[in-house]
Amino acid sequence: MSKIDISNWKEFQVGQLFTILNGKGITKNEIYEHPGQLPAIQSGEEDFGCIGHLDYDYCISQNYTISKGACLTVARSGSSGYVGYQSQRCVVGDSAKILEPKFEANKERLLFIRALLMINKAKYAYTDKVTRENYERDTIKLPVLENEQPDWWFMEKYIQKIEEQQAYNLKQLQKLPPLNR
Repeated sequence: MSKIDISNWKEFQVGQLFTILNGKGITKNEIYEHPGQLPAIQSGEEDFGCIGHLDYDYCISQNYTISKGACLTVARSGSSGYVGYQSQRCVVGDSAKILEPKFEANKERLLFIRALLMINKAKYAYTDKVTRENYERDTIKLPVLENEQPDWWFMEKYIQKIEEQQAYNLKQLQKLPPLNR
């Protein structure tokens, strides 16, 4: 992809874009005893931090923190600052936080912002924890319209273009003859 001119992009604080929700302790034992469809997210980088799936009603009964829908999550400790994309409602444990969008979210918008937030991951050393207050003040630059509001259309089209290019690349690889070993 060609280089993007970001000179006219505007800085936004994470707290302007997201409400940050703290999680509560979730154990592997709970996941085993109360399986369900709700992804349980902690601080790991594998599978966007998903450590299993919990029953929704069980999570409600435990007063666990559940997202309203698709969202981003950020690791509070361990892989501090790692941002995961969650395509559906999820529940977070105490080593992660939900970034609940204050805007009309979709996959492309969330993935675009996730990529920018991952640049900030370096701010958080392995031993440092992400706090809500500090993370709300973190900034990212976004493309904007003339009214200084985020250009959601640009973000969506940009991610769609990347996905199309990756699909094309995969098709080209599938056309290659198998390797003789």
